[in-house]
Amino acid sequence: MNVPIIAKKVARMKLRSVVSRKPSKGRNGTRAIRLDRKEVQSAATELERQVSRYMKRRPEGKPVGYPKEKIARVMMYGLVTVKGVPRNVEIVVVLQRGKGFVCGGAFGNYKSSGTPIVVIFLNGGLFPEQFLSVSGRGKYLYDEFVQILMHELTHARDIEKLESLPVQGRLPEQDEVNWDSYYNDPREVRAFAREIMDYVISNWSSLSKSMPVHQAIDYGIRFQDTWRKGAQFWTRKNQRLIYKIVETGLRDEELIP
Repeated sequence: MNVPIIAKKVARMKLRSVVSRKPSKGRNGTRAIRLDRKEVQSAATELERQVSRYMKRRPEGKPVGYPKEKIARVMMYGLVTVKGVPRNVEIVVVLQRGKGFVCGGAFGNYKSSGTPIVVIFLNGGLFPEQFLSVSGRGKYLYDEFVQILMHELTHARDIEKLESLPVQGRLPEQDEVNWDSYYNDPREVRAFAREIMDYVISNWSSLSKSMPVHQAIDYGIRFQDTWRKGAQFWTRKNQRLIYKIVETGLRDEELIP
């Protein structure tokens, strides 16, 4: 989500290396902006590990709360924008009021230094033990981190001019966003397409076992959470574009002829 958010500047932390060293092909076509899935998964694993460690230190039986601190952070070095510009991105996890476990994510840059940053928001109204129950590789929290990073790191490769983040901010409320405009912004369409494509590719072995190729693609897309939320807002043109991007991604992975 490319919107202003709450973020206090934090110290840099060295962790992983690159998301993608090569500029992506087909920015305006039917090929998704390229990301290194293994690197994204590694970052999600490290974020989830740090969040779990933080939750284990919090007292049980009471909400985590909303301390103004970063409960997890990693640096991703060597990402390259679609125009070939190197970019290092800081990724942090913070707490805010919201619904569910993960409230969302945002991408922008620090106003003072210009450092690109991805922020993931967790719901501080929940108990530590609730977060620990959905932690661990292959569980909900990890999967949510992967999905958000796929979206926000697509922005990191795609958006050249970044919006500055204030010292303090937040994700917008539901009634503060024009959802038709948001979902149909070309930058958001590319980021959502990347999310959906990754889901379908990750689940292709099970999707393709019991149905023909195009039926499996349709089923995988329509049952993905992002599609179910966004389909009511996307134009027919953008829905078709997302389908084409997913199909091209499967072909690039040599999963379909």
